Amino acid sequence: IVYKEGEKLDLRGGTLRVQYEGGQADDLINLTHSGVTVSGYNAHQKGEQKLTVSYLGLPVTGALKVQVTGQDEGKPKEVAGLYITQKPKTDYLVGEQLDRAEGRFGVLYDDETEESHAFTDQGVEITGYDAQKTGRQTLTLHYKGHTAEFDVLVSPKAAVNDEYLKQEITAAQGRQSTLAYTFSSEDKQAVLVEKLNAAKAVAENHDASQEEVNKALNELKQAGADLDGNQRYQTAREELEGLLESVREKDSQNELIAQAEALLSSQTPTPQAFADMKEKLNKKLAPAEESHHVGSMDPNEVAPTVEALPELVIETETTAFEHQERPNSEFLKGQRRVVQAGVEGQVRHFVEVDSQGKRTLRSTEVVKEAIPEITEVGTKVLSSNQPAEGVKDLVLETPKLEIEEGTVSFERQERPNAALLKGQRQLVQAGVEGQVRRFVEVDAQGKRTLHSTEILKEALPAIVEIGTKEKVEQLVPSTDNSMVET
Repeated sequence: IVYKEGEKLDLRGGTLRVQYEGGQADDLINLTHSGVTVSGYNAHQKGEQKLTVSYLGLPVTGALKVQVTGQDEGKPKEVAGLYITQKPKTDYLVGEQLDRAEGRFGVLYDDETEESHAFTDQGVEITGYDAQKTGRQTLTLHYKGHTAEFDVLVSPKAAVNDEYLKQEITAAQGRQSTLAYTFSSEDKQAVLVEKLNAAKAVAENHDASQEEVNKALNELKQAGADLDGNQRYQTAREELEGLLESVREKDSQNELIAQAEALLSSQTPTPQAFADMKEKLNKKLAPAEESHHVGSMDPNEVAPTVEALPELVIETETTAFEHQERPNSEFLKGQRRVVQAGVEGQVRHFVEVDSQGKRTLRSTEVVKEAIPEITEVGTKVLSSNQPAEGVKDLVLETPKLEIEEGTVSFERQERPNAALLKGQRQLVQAGVEGQVRRFVEVDAQGKRTLHSTEILKEALPAIVEIGTKEKVEQLVPSTDNSMVET
């Protein structure tokens, strides 16, 4: 039911269905019946209204809805003004596009009704944004011939510190021509190549963040540290030297000796060259084949005796390394540091095995001396409060780069305003805190060194205008010729 504003409620024609218990037939009661009460109607309240209906004092299920409209409802309503209800993103870096997603505004019409719209709705236009201009910018929202303004701040783009990453890329590229890489296992070589390519991609990406740069740097460093080529080369070299010495004892004029010595003195040996030479030397040391004497076909000749020559078996055995400890007065009591890693030794046994399987040890040679593991144990005591068992769980750390972000307080500025009365104050610009990023190197002792500082967001001062206008008191004559202040 629709009523004009100020029109009285008219219940004529309205009916109410009354249901009875016990199967009695329903009754239709006019809303104008004296037992029907309708309340809640306001002739001057526009919009939908829910009226309460009761019959003989009993509430009626459901509500009676009516609509009250203005006197000029048929006339198209016009926009009276716009106002921002929720600002969109207001902080940007140079080059970032305007983000309208979160913005909303209200539309006020001439009939005092309102609507809510998003910045992304059709018909909405925003002007005044320059992605390449730093500082505060005032943007204008346009909708149906009306405007509303809001501010955004465009800050300089923070510079990314990638010098450490570039240095590590150069180091990793050079590492690929060293023994640490060429003698390393294939899986560790593959990891280094993968992390090197990833680091190059980050370094060439001008939009990469500082977090991405730091991650690529740390992963590339770890891949280089994980290479095991030096250890594998040392083991292969010692094995080759042992075989060479055995060949030299057996045949000092053998041509393989010069080849092996040239390989050992080479600056760019390869794992394959070591493997090939090792195979050749092992063949040279292998025992000679059995020789059989075969007699003539003379039937009177006594059949020769066929004798199986004993076999020479070469067996290699590893020897465990010792664990040695030595005091160090520079370390706190309880601290321990391995200064020399233990390396297992290797000996070679030459065993003669005859045709009956009897084994006779002919000689033993040390192919590789075992290297003891040496651990320095601290003995230094700083004070009587130090536990007798010393300091536990010493952790040695390499310097690391920490990135910290902090806020910068804004200034408070005052300026005179001759239009304001003396004593009055007016805030014309709210203060906004700035933001900075600091790159700090922290060494193993916790010493912090500031390397650089970047300004992410400039602080804006709070500006307050102070009134300087003096109040003027005017004197007017009274009826008794005296002067009265007004």
